[in-house]
Amino acid sequence: MPPNSLESLPVHILEEITALAVARDVGPPSGLLDLLPVSRTVHSKLATSHVHARIFQLTFDTEAPLRRFGRASLTVRKLKTELVDRWRTLSRLKLRAPVPQHHDEAHDLWKAYLMLLEDDGKNVRHLLEYANVRGYVLDHFSRWLAAPSHPPQRWPAETPKNALCAWILALTDNYDLLVRESDDHKKAVQLFYLIYVYTVFMVRRPTPSSRCR
Repeated sequence: MPPNSLESLPVHILEEITALAVARDVGPPSGLLDLLPVSRTVHSKLATSHVHARIFQLTFDTEAPLRRFGRASLTVRKLKTELVDRWRTLSRLKLRAPVPQHHDEAHDLWKAYLMLLEDDGKNVRHLLEYANVRGYVLDHFSRWLAAPSHPPQRWPAETPKNALCAWILALTDNYDLLVRESDDHKKAVQLFYLIYVYTVFMVRRPTPSSRCR
């Protein structure tokens, strides 16, 4: 379709066509970047919060937050902001890049965890197939297991990062994924569950200082 044909379309129709065309089952809506330079008119119509919000609705699950917080919480502006934030988070998880000094790694793990809690089928695909979030958390536990200061007989420290990694691992666990993982990652999963299940469910003996005198 020539640029002038795109320019002649009503805004709401062009927005819907664009959102449907660029939203993907797995991966960011990179096709939007190809459409924006077509012309100034097309750019002005598509570089809007409404387009980003619609792409979010087509890309990620929205039913869970809608049920919990109501429609007022899913405003166009909030959906646009969340779309940008999610793809930045997913890209960092995918690259497993060093975290900038000003960036809180826990933010990305919290984002992944909340996406899993709100999953109705869309969120998990981006986390597993695009960002490989299991690889991210398994690398974390593999490094912990390999560190001389963390022998296998000791469990990970009770930190937000370890807790989030544990929940993400548990929420994404299934047999099909496990059999495809590397031997190092399988070992990390096995030792992780042995340690964490024991830690969570064991009855700790009282220390001398806590006993009744």
